[in-house]
Order: sequence, then C-alpha cells, then structure tokens
Amino acid sequence: MSGDRDFYQLLDHDVRVLNTAMHPGKRHIGPPEVIERYGVTPGQWPCFRALCGDPSDNIPGVRGIGSITAARLLAGGLALEDLPGSGHLAGAAGQRVRDAFGQVVAWRETIRVRTDVAVPYRPCGTASPPLPTPAEIVEKLGLW
Repeated sequence: MSGDRDFYQLLDHDVRVLNTAMHPGKRHIGPPEVIERYGVTPGQWPCFRALCGDPSDNIPGVRGIGSITAARLLAGGLALEDLPGSGHLAGAAGQRVRDAFGQVVAWRETIRVRTDVAVPYRPCGTASPPLPTPAEIVEKLGLW
C-alpha cells in the first residue's frame, strides 16, 4: 500500500495504489485511472516521468515537455528506446528530447522499480504473526 506515484509502474489488475489525498471514491488507483488521467500505461510511467519530470524525485524532465506532450510522444505504447525511430520526435520538442536523450534514459533508470532482482530469504520454519489489514492500518493512522 503506497501513495507514491512511482509505484504506478507496478499496477495491474491485482495491484493498486491508495492515494488518500484524492477525493473519496477516487483514492484507489489502478491501470484504468493512470491511463485516463495521464494518457500512458503503468508500464510507461518511468518513461513518462523521465520526459516530463518529477519534482518529488528531483527529476527535471526535458525543458518544455509537459505531461501532455510526454503522453503524446509515448502514444501507442512506445518506450524511450522506441522514440528515435518512431517519427514522434518532430519539431522543436522532438529536438529537445533528442538533445537530452542520454539524460532522459538515466532519469528513467532512477525511478524504474526493478522487478527482476532475486531477493534471497531463509525460511525460519515458524509462521509470522498475522498482519493487520490495510484498512485497519489506514483507520488507525487516521488517513481515512
């Protein structure tokens, strides 16, 4: 459970983000909400933020590229690597992306959540105590 938008890249039909700053009824964020609000899929989130910036992660993005332009550049499910050959990098905005492309890729890597890293663990043979439900945590913290 997290309100950090960096986790949008992990969303699927089983994984949601709880954003308590949103209005009731709009707090559970899933893939449809990301697509509707930002125009990109959860898998495109790191590319999107690398292009338009993310102040919370100190990523400036490409000068002059806002969220609408970033979504337009990534239209059709494109990733950063697809942009140079896509024909989407036309005009002044495209030139700015081409000029900063190496930095944009580096910014993406700073916000990309790696899911391919093996996490070693050693079972201890005893079950852990039951954890509280997310609803119990949210209510106890007064976030609802």
